[in-house]
Amino acid sequence: MASSKTTQEILNEKTSLKRVAAELNKLLGGDTIGTVAKFGGNKISRLPLGIAKLDEALGGGLPMGRMVEFYGERSSGKSLLALLAIKEAQTRGLECVYIDAEKSFDPEWAKAWGIDIEKLLVVELNVTEEVFDVSAKLLQAKPGVLVIDSIAVLAPKKELEDKSESQNIALNARQISKGLKKLLAHNTETLIIFINQVRTNVTAMGAFGYKTTGGLALEYADSIKLQLKKDKDPIYDGAKKPENIIGQKALYRVDKNKTSQPEKIGSFKLIYEGPKIKE
Repeated sequence: MASSKTTQEILNEKTSLKRVAAELNKLLGGDTIGTVAKFGGNKISRLPLGIAKLDEALGGGLPMGRMVEFYGERSSGKSLLALLAIKEAQTRGLECVYIDAEKSFDPEWAKAWGIDIEKLLVVELNVTEEVFDVSAKLLQAKPGVLVIDSIAVLAPKKELEDKSESQNIALNARQISKGLKKLLAHNTETLIIFINQVRTNVTAMGAFGYKTTGGLALEYADSIKLQLKKDKDPIYDGAKKPENIIGQKALYRVDKNKTSQPEKIGSFKLIYEGPKIKE
């Protein structure tokens, strides 16, 4: 059956929708509802890391205003990439925050990579609820980059205060899930970098695998999930002797990318003396 509505009636319906949207924006906030053009279309502001192949694999760099995760084994370059992001943000005049949950942040190492440590805000917290509450508050100041290093060492308050030997199964994962919702609600411009670790996972069949810590909520919230591995062979200057080791090769894989093509792989070389990156 053909529609009995006139063109003018259809136009009036569209106008009515705009009026409802305007009323909702007044109620919820001016930036709640709008067209794609109003929110900047599909254009994403990106922060390059300065590693050409990796930046290309990420779609041009890390997306501002989003959450990303660097995960992998120890000494694979996770914290280094976070420092490179901070360095680039500082060159743009942006303020940055490093939440050092592991209490392993080395100012001299950061300075060697070009970080202005006098302008970098460092926070030492590892209680899950406090880390996310503080992060949400800091996001109100719209820093350029906020790093949480690392998800693996966060512990919920109940676990730290519980003197018994009882196991609070999945408690931390639930607290992280709640915390992520707070960050999503408060973040508009900040690149949030989560550094994570892997743990051995024994399957029902007895096979060994690896999984990241903190539950599944984080990988769903991530716009990018980047895996890093340390190549088993170090880089030598001359004969293959321990005293001649000058660096390492880092292998990466873009497991997830909601802003560009995923599943891209590559590598880069980290030279300790300098320090510097080679591709």
